[in-house]
Amino acid sequence: MNKLGKTSDKSGELPGVKVRGPRLPANPDRLEAGAEMLVDQLPDHIGELVHELAKEYVLPLWHIVCGVLLEVHSQGHLSAFQLDPAWRDGLRQREYKCKHCGETFKPIHIGQPYCSNKCGSEVAAGIAAKESEAQEMAVAQVELSDAQRRLDNVGKPKPDTPPSDALVADLSTPDTGVGNPPADWDAEFDASTV
Repeated sequence: MNKLGKTSDKSGELPGVKVRGPRLPANPDRLEAGAEMLVDQLPDHIGELVHELAKEYVLPLWHIVCGVLLEVHSQGHLSAFQLDPAWRDGLRQREYKCKHCGETFKPIHIGQPYCSNKCGSEVAAGIAAKESEAQEMAVAQVELSDAQRRLDNVGKPKPDTPPSDALVADLSTPDTGVGNPPADWDAEFDASTV
């Protein structure tokens, strides 16, 4: 078991870790190329800032990268790193092909599928139109089934509604007062016309 708590295989190497052989001596050109590759994986605005710092202080890019790491360590934040979720998609490419129009473009962020807001909006509008169409179809289907159910029930009495003869009989019963004039109605009528 090693310092990291991982078991090594028979050769003494960590599983899944390739050993490159003897360590090469530090070479400023290789360090600069490595720093450039690392900065290329950052979002554009951060990469541009790192490049501006290198120009402003007239320092090699790898000095800035290593200097930032040293500063983060001195502040006690080296173990509190932040990962860009897009890094899981792989290395940032110099050019991508738009999934909508097929144009080649330089991405702003890793995994960017479309070359512009226009292409992204057109794709989103197409998806929204399909969703809207599906929703309209579902509403139309419900309305059609309701209409079919009503057609099937034409001429059939509703189970909780009394037959129409029972309604007429109920209106003419004496206890409701509906349909039966008061006994002195004729007298009141004659008196009012005089």
